[in-house]
Amino acid sequence: MKNTLLSTLVSIFLTVAVNAASDIVSTHYQLLSEGHASEAQEMSNVLEAAWPQFTKFFQGAPKIRQEKLRIYFFNTRESWLGKLAEDGHQAPNDGVGGRYFHANKTCYLYRQPTRYYTRCLLLHEAAHQFHYLTRRIDEEISASWYMEGVAEHLSLHHWDGQTLQLGALPVSIENYPGKALNTMTSTPRPLVAMIQNGQTNRPLSAMVIRYLATKEPKKFPRFAKAIEKANASNRLFQRTFGDYASFSKPFLDWLKSHQEPLDIRFDAWERTGQKSLFGHSNDRISLTTFDEDVSLVQCRIPNRRGETGRVGFVLSYRVQEDFTVALVDQNAQLEILTRVPNSWKRVERKALAPLPGSEIRLAAKRDDTGVSLLINDERLGPYTLPNGSLGLVIDSCEVHFTGVSWR
Repeated sequence: MKNTLLSTLVSIFLTVAVNAASDIVSTHYQLLSEGHASEAQEMSNVLEAAWPQFTKFFQGAPKIRQEKLRIYFFNTRESWLGKLAEDGHQAPNDGVGGRYFHANKTCYLYRQPTRYYTRCLLLHEAAHQFHYLTRRIDEEISASWYMEGVAEHLSLHHWDGQTLQLGALPVSIENYPGKALNTMTSTPRPLVAMIQNGQTNRPLSAMVIRYLATKEPKKFPRFAKAIEKANASNRLFQRTFGDYASFSKPFLDWLKSHQEPLDIRFDAWERTGQKSLFGHSNDRISLTTFDEDVSLVQCRIPNRRGETGRVGFVLSYRVQEDFTVALVDQNAQLEILTRVPNSWKRVERKALAPLPGSEIRLAAKRDDTGVSLLINDERLGPYTLPNGSLGLVIDSCEVHFTGVSWR
């Protein structure tokens, strides 16, 4: 996994105590972490939740006796490099944030700029570890697109604190489905470049593996085991799935229909389930938007009485300095703001009806008259705004959106 996303995200999530250390032994893993104990326990829970899904994907599992699968997690790259040197491993020079080593069957990784990508990296390296040990692979597979594609596919996930889904369609800054689609539509013979010529393309490899695992459930396991044995993916790929030209059309059609549903515009958002989303913003407005043709968005949020921050909808997003948001605070005060270059313009501010109960129902609808809001049973608008994307917004808080739907 890459260790560089958006630099503006780094300060938001490096809040875990650096002086804490944890050694958590679970059913299958030993996790040694520099992070806070609660974070380490969550990582351990994620690993154990991944185990049965790894087992199903790889059609088996490593033999666990007295010794658990070992994973080291560090707060900084410097600590990570120090441990690699201590254990006799050569430091990678490819900018990665983690690595699995065959020599001692151990994973090493360090903190990424967001919680989601730290968890992705954890699952990525754990998938490599599980893969190599289950299939008893003793050396590097030259078909790196396949090995990395498998780990990347499994690392993209939904996690709500209790339930884990591997190989999920996320909401992410890196946007692998979007990048893979761009490669397929703008690059000459992209599958030849990746599979035959060995060019690295993590987004495309992840999506090819996802397609094969879901659309070719009988052929893919045989193909996978053949690669691991013969190590000749180009010939095996075309023999199993047809030539690249005939494979590309159905794959491209599938890829177009498997794009991420939201674009992250500011800060970190994470899809925790098919209809749920988690957003975090540190002292600023953060937003994510749907495709331009989405005209109705509905969701539920916790009633945040007594908490700071505001929550609401993006009513129209055009570019980074041209969008309008509607925000509601814990005192049922609504404020509608338009972002203009380097400043904010207030469209409206008003007190809403009291917000009883533990949840608030929200809806935003765009039609020919403008954009209307529904907050519980109170209707507002329509507001005449430039045509732009609808979306979700938070201001200086953490919020779990549930029951999210759009059309």
